[in-house]
Amino acid sequence: YELATQRGQRVIVFEKSSLHNAFGSSPGFGRQWRIPYAEKWLLELTIQASSAWDDLMNQTNHHNLVDRTGVLWFGDPTVTTPEGQINAAAKNMEELKQEYTLFNDPTELKERFPWLASGIDAEPSTVGMFAPDGGTINIPAVFHALLHSLYASKRAIIEENTQITKISVHEAGVTLSDQFGNVTKAKKLVLTPGAYINEVLDTFEPSYPSRLHLTIYLWMSNYYKLNLPSSEITTIPNRLPRPSSDNWPVWIYFGPVDETNTDEDKPVNGNSYYGFPSDVQDAAFDSRVAPGFTSTSKFTFYDKPPKPEERSFDEPAIDFTKQFIGKWMKTSVNPNEMDPRKSSTCIAGFATLADGSNTVDAEGFVLDILPNTHDNVVVCTGGWAMKFVPLFGRIISDLIETGKAPNYKIEDMNGTEELPLTKTNVVFVQQKNCHITKDFVCKEEYAISFNIV
Repeated sequence: YELATQRGQRVIVFEKSSLHNAFGSSPGFGRQWRIPYAEKWLLELTIQASSAWDDLMNQTNHHNLVDRTGVLWFGDPTVTTPEGQINAAAKNMEELKQEYTLFNDPTELKERFPWLASGIDAEPSTVGMFAPDGGTINIPAVFHALLHSLYASKRAIIEENTQITKISVHEAGVTLSDQFGNVTKAKKLVLTPGAYINEVLDTFEPSYPSRLHLTIYLWMSNYYKLNLPSSEITTIPNRLPRPSSDNWPVWIYFGPVDETNTDEDKPVNGNSYYGFPSDVQDAAFDSRVAPGFTSTSKFTFYDKPPKPEERSFDEPAIDFTKQFIGKWMKTSVNPNEMDPRKSSTCIAGFATLADGSNTVDAEGFVLDILPNTHDNVVVCTGGWAMKFVPLFGRIISDLIETGKAPNYKIEDMNGTEELPLTKTNVVFVQQKNCHITKDFVCKEEYAISFNIV
């Protein structure tokens, strides 16, 4: 989008499946948008991303891409989970002068968020942090806005259901072959295959010598029936009814974990949960609640994700989630009324060091030039990137056009000597004098290739 509509470049996109799929990420129509981060450099990026989302909505004239209901973090402020830590995030919000409210008084927290009353009564030491710049990213609306703008620009070619079977890199550029026998010759290539990065590297000829170390979690997501009085329901024209955003934002819970269990086969409650008041464009009065953990090592994979048909449900994690709802949302959500039709798994992939330890500072992100490719291939994988989409589009475009992105702090997303890849976090492809299929020849073109295996 950034290259084609804002910088006048021509763009080609390759996608193995249809564009509208959830094979490589989270299911559902919504993703969480939030400003708070325990890592200061990521908070700085989200501040820039917030402005980029506003720009995108104005550029596309689609003003419903982000529904800013606010975001609430609550629980033990000293606990660190994959989502961060309340104390660290509050400190960063204060230092960078971002708007937020800290609730140390349980009575005030209950009055502001009455749907949590039962849990706060059970754990009166609970601390809450609310930031107004948080909410839900409307995935169908984002796809519609971007695709409409791309097609209208007449500078984009989108090849769906196109599997790249061979990638050859040479000093002058790259050559891609697909399952139909078509050949694409390009000056540079950008890969955004998410957790499938190592399967993409498997298509390199001659064989690429390294692979990225990924830890991939199969996290569950479910929908539960809301039990709210009509006074707490907001009805917006052309939108499904939802809990009032005055007291029900998107949220993340931070709870302590039982460290005494050393049996890898015994389910463990990771005690980290997140949720939405109701999913964008989804069933009325359904609340999406999900565990931010896997209950056993059975649901954790390394380097390559399981096939969609092999992704089993983490039933113990569902049971833990129901217990959490029964404790914290006793009067607002019914844990026994779960919609089985919308139970799903998401792939949460994080880059790790060669010894398997986490790249904590980078939040599992990798965005960089792929080594030993004559600087002709850029790779992006790992981490939670949806909230950064419009910002990453700018960063990638800068890297493609100038090789630098001095206006953005992405150093911590770059790699280290311990990583098979170097540092970075986004992916798109530069292509010049490229030949796409038998009847299309382009010049000065950029190509984007994601989920291509």
